[in-house]
Amino acid sequence: MSVKRILVLFGLFVCIGTVNAQQTNFDTYTNQLFFNIFKPRPDTAIAEFLRRYTPSLYFKHQTGNTTGDALGKKDFSLEIHSFLFTHHPFFQASFTNGKIEFYCQRYPDPIGTKVYDVKLWFTFDTQQEADMAFSKLVETYIPISTKKKISSLSGYQQAEFSEESSQNLFSKIKFRYTSDNLDQHRYKILFETTNDL
Repeated sequence: MSVKRILVLFGLFVCIGTVNAQQTNFDTYTNQLFFNIFKPRPDTAIAEFLRRYTPSLYFKHQTGNTTGDALGKKDFSLEIHSFLFTHHPFFQASFTNGKIEFYCQRYPDPIGTKVYDVKLWFTFDTQQEADMAFSKLVETYIPISTKKKISSLSGYQQAEFSEESSQNLFSKIKFRYTSDNLDQHRYKILFETTNDL
């Protein structure tokens, strides 16, 4: 009798886990991959970095919109800020390290630093780890996307996904998986927030 109860409980936990996994949508999962940096409350692992290097992302919910006139001026310098990590709070795959690159324009005060592009990198020591991580990303995005395209081009694999009905920040993403013989970590996945779909 107790074996049957254990099996029923196990089945119930599997069903609950499946329902919870299906509730994550395109925009939510993409934001999670970026440590929720575009949400009012970014993940605590990156919050201090944002406050220090890209305050416009950290304080985004407290400041008003900057006028187009101010941002239209050419008086800015270009910067790249990189946040390095060895653990990801939402992406449960084995990787050596990761990096989020913030491409910024620094304007004179009171405007400050504005982020115009963000790229997410995962690096791997083994091809098996990279294969599994790439597969995990593909498997996650296939059911939550309305358009998808997976291709192999000139030495790398590419997966593009779009969610056409989305009115959210993220409706298109692309990630590329490639080997890199110039770096000590031989395999990389680059995650970007645009594609050609």
